[in-house]
Amino acid sequence: MLKRTLVATGAMLFLIAAGVQTRHVQTHALDQPDLFKTACMQIAVAARKISGLTVRESAGTVYDDKTGTGYKGCRIVADGDGVEYRDDKWPHDILRARMMADEWREDISRAADGAGSTAFAIRKSTALCLFAAAWSISDRSEPETLAASRYTFEVGCFAIKEAGEQAAAASV
Repeated sequence: MLKRTLVATGAMLFLIAAGVQTRHVQTHALDQPDLFKTACMQIAVAARKISGLTVRESAGTVYDDKTGTGYKGCRIVADGDGVEYRDDKWPHDILRARMMADEWREDISRAADGAGSTAFAIRKSTALCLFAAAWSISDRSEPETLAASRYTFEVGCFAIKEAGEQAAAASV
């Protein structure tokens, strides 16, 4: 009797685990149209945990400078005064690392860095998110603990059909 109970319990645990795995794969399937909305929500939640930032979310047009087109998507804008540079990372670096830990990949063709600014893109399945950040530093006397006198980042996410191909453009 105990042996049958253990076998049945093992089989049930296997089926539950298989169902969880299946749901995880389906969540990130190519035909999921709202992955970009989920990405915006995840980025906004994570950004709100970074001290010193004011975070705003909105739905609307996201402009892709690479293609010169506007797409229906969602936007996150965050800014603040005195945002700290910690452990060699600004808030946009922390957010990029968190998203990449969830199987997002950076699109190197969209990366650009300048003095006090950066831009990059991450993509996953049917979503593309474009990041841009800028900051100004008032006191450079202690470079290990820099704080931006003004820091801003903007993220725009929208749907893509497949790698490198954007979904229908917004009418703008």
